[in-house]
Amino acid sequence: MHNKVLSVANISMHTCQGKVTGQFNINAQAEKYALLQARARLDKVNVKMLFAQFGNFGQDDLKDENLEGMVTSDVIFAGSMKNNLEIDLNSIKTHADIMIENGRLVNYSPMQSLSSFLKVEDLTDIRFATLQNQIDIANQVIYILRWK
Repeated sequence: MHNKVLSVANISMHTCQGKVTGQFNINAQAEKYALLQARARLDKVNVKMLFAQFGNFGQDDLKDENLEGMVTSDVIFAGSMKNNLEIDLNSIKTHADIMIENGRLVNYSPMQSLSSFLKVEDLTDIRFATLQNQIDIANQVIYILRWK
């Protein structure tokens, strides 16, 4: 820590059956908030466990109970934190390149509504080998940029 800036590089941990590496900075030079910046690499992390550990990322739509697979991702995160350690959700800016392998989407209710448009009767258990996309988060909105 130097001048109210905490910088940590070369973090590495095994979690959720995979590996996470990265670096982060917390700049607390401003009086009422701290700026957070991070880069992380997730390597074959269990997506169900990841969603569960992060409280489904504060949303109620797509939950850990709907997901299976292993995620590999490069993530860039920026945001601010109040002095009470509360993250300002409006300040979050994130970009992630995501790949999910051996994935499964289970009992995800929005998929059921597609059954009236598709000639597929059962969309309760969708399996896929690999799904890749890019996701941005800004102003509390998730943008899916590319499906592959």
